[in-house]
Amino acid sequence: MSVASLLDRLNRGPHILPMRGGRREEVGSKDGYFLFLPRAEELARVFPSMYYFPVTLGKHLSEFLVDIEQMHSFPTSLSTYKCSNTDFHIFTEEGLADLATALSRPFIRRKGKIFKPIAAAVAARRPWYIRREQDPTVVLHQWWQEENTENGEEIWTETPLLWTFPDLTSMSKLLISRLKNSYNIDREEARSMKDVDSSHSAAEYASLQDFFTRPINVEALRPWNPEALVAAPADAVLQNIFSIRPDADGYIRHHTVPQVKSTTFHLRRFLFGDETKDNVIKLQYPRNILVLSIHYLSPRDYHRFNSPADWHVTDQIYIPGCTPSVNRESLESREGILHHFERTSLLGTWDPLSIGERLFFSMNLVAARFVGGLSLAWEDKPLHPRGGPKACGPEAINYIEEKKVDIPLCMGQEVSAFRFGSTVVLAFEAPGDVDITSIGECSHALVGETLAVLPEYPRKLLERCNAFFSNYKNPVQYLNALKQHPEYDEPLRQNSLVRSDWRKKEGRVWAEKIRAIERGLGNRYAVGKFLLFQWNSERNPAVVKLSQPAALDRAGGQDKLGHYVPKCFRAKNTIGLRFEGRVSFLELEIPVNGKEALLFESPFKGCVGDEKLGKDTRGVVAFWRVSEGDELQVELRVESGTFSNGESPQLSVISGVLRLKGECKTEWKSMPRAGPTSTVCGPMSLVEKKERVQDVVTLSNADLATTPLYATPVSA
Repeated sequence: MSVASLLDRLNRGPHILPMRGGRREEVGSKDGYFLFLPRAEELARVFPSMYYFPVTLGKHLSEFLVDIEQMHSFPTSLSTYKCSNTDFHIFTEEGLADLATALSRPFIRRKGKIFKPIAAAVAARRPWYIRREQDPTVVLHQWWQEENTENGEEIWTETPLLWTFPDLTSMSKLLISRLKNSYNIDREEARSMKDVDSSHSAAEYASLQDFFTRPINVEALRPWNPEALVAAPADAVLQNIFSIRPDADGYIRHHTVPQVKSTTFHLRRFLFGDETKDNVIKLQYPRNILVLSIHYLSPRDYHRFNSPADWHVTDQIYIPGCTPSVNRESLESREGILHHFERTSLLGTWDPLSIGERLFFSMNLVAARFVGGLSLAWEDKPLHPRGGPKACGPEAINYIEEKKVDIPLCMGQEVSAFRFGSTVVLAFEAPGDVDITSIGECSHALVGETLAVLPEYPRKLLERCNAFFSNYKNPVQYLNALKQHPEYDEPLRQNSLVRSDWRKKEGRVWAEKIRAIERGLGNRYAVGKFLLFQWNSERNPAVVKLSQPAALDRAGGQDKLGHYVPKCFRAKNTIGLRFEGRVSFLELEIPVNGKEALLFESPFKGCVGDEKLGKDTRGVVAFWRVSEGDELQVELRVESGTFSNGESPQLSVISGVLRLKGECKTEWKSMPRAGPTSTVCGPMSLVEKKERVQDVVTLSNADLATTPLYATPVSA
């Protein structure tokens, strides 16, 4: 490829940074050296026979993100289990020095010729030299042309740039804000266990590590199904879920099983650390199946995980293995990465039909990026990796640590917290007709979301699990049960992840659980609360951008919110609520002044997120319809809560409906039907607004109703 063609292709991308001596310079600098950050499509054009991942530099040159699009193409410490992801890293001092040196070279000499620099770009690829390169390998590409010639020889060079993961244990809490921005972490959820009175806060984030292991108000913010047999253990991407049938004697003979896409791992080695004859997998009944599911927690996710079912842990096995780091050797093989990684396996039994069975059940906590260890709810101290970073290979496992335990767990009960990002693998025996299709592969599931069900055999509620939310239909029912049973404090306080000073005082954990749920129900779903109580639709009428009206017209004119949660985008004087339907997209643009506490201030921050990715918005569902007269009708169904102060302060859980209508422009009808279309509708007028109080609870914490921050003033 000629340099002219190369520059033309690179210049199609907007990601260009002027550099000088390895440092950023202002655009227009005479001696500046342009560093390209090509996107995936530009990299594909420049390197048609090689696969590179895009790299984006952060606000500080040392920070960067690698965008993994096709992670199944090779296993890496970033993408081993993921369906897709963008991860944050930092260059080492050596990596930055190499970058500065390479960019500052005015020429290079090759074969007695002198070449001058033409262009440079940063990208990432799989390691070519697995013993020497990192996984993935971040490189600086430089293109050179023979000096003093118009059509002289052209060459290109590669400079690997060393990087590392952030050390969360030593990084200042001042970087929390930067990490929130890098990962587009949900601020509303991240602050859901903080209280204006710090003595009632479950998380104050004294360090960046504290932030990554933050609790969230699961009972108030996460839906659950008490009839499900197995629930998602964490907020995570479901990388894979499948079942294995035993032979006629009930034995699992096929031990090499799918990991993701084209990679596999050895099941017995993964579960037990070795494959001796004592560690066979035998199901209780040949008609049963073994279900495996792989859940990846990205750095933006809530990093605690809960029990997916009612079961007993009988064995706790620590299995050493490789721990990805900047200095580790890369994988020797594409196969078996899961059974090479450091992990803790929790093995035990469960009785899904409540008929006295003891079927196999396990949770396996894989240490991908085992930066700060793993905290188990029944261990007083976190578990840390042994011996520092190790290479991935058979020699990584030379011993295991196993101990017998007797830990009864209930669905939804908090089990552990990861220290940065990792993976949970479930493996359990289940009846052959169990339905594991509730969550699709590569979908992002929330903790407590239904993973497996038996339609004719709903989960039977165990009395020993009454202290935990999964035994109840909704948060209010659980809250009322807690208030009636102070003895639930005992099982709740058997959790080392709870504040130690709360655990020392009898009744304190129980009381704080009640306060957290009351606070969460009154404050949750800030955008829904804004729409229902603070938005004046007459003074600030909304406008709708409707994408794909032609497809909507062909589908009968009606659509509704689909699988993905709504997104809220903040602009200068508006917010945009985007709803992705089955065949069309609807974005509701509402004028704001930027001072709306529910949308932009702590602890709510209902519309604070990445300007491109938006803020996940729960508690709002949309339905829309375009009539034959080109009138758009929108119905918003919202959930919220309020506090009321009086002789008996109360919490009200409220649902509401807002119906809007407006005329749509019709230019799209003259556009080619084969391509994308869009139109604008509005201003939208409010046709109807209804509120319905679903539940009323007398507050145990009356101060919540009088605290100005929580008792947000509302206006009709």
